[in-house]
Amino acid sequence: MMVKRQKKLLMKPLKYSVKKYFDVVESHQSGGTLLFWMLDGIAHNFVDSKDALDILKRLTKIEKKLIEAEEIPAYFKVYVLRKK
Repeated sequence: MMVKRQKKLLMKPLKYSVKKYFDVVESHQSGGTLLFWMLDGIAHNFVDSKDALDILKRLTKIEKKLIEAEEIPAYFKVYVLRKK
């Protein structure tokens, strides 16, 4: 599956740099795989529209489900690290 290969490529820099000096205590996938690119430069246009905000919420849920099902990798990830 392509997702496993992508995840491996995304983790490689972390594995060799951060993991060399830190232990990963916790990590959280925060999305951005689809929406970051789809809404780049236009997201501010949706602030005043209730319908648009509803669509954004639906898109966010879809992206979250795809990430949780490992159909797509998370573009953004947050780590809590501990020095070795």
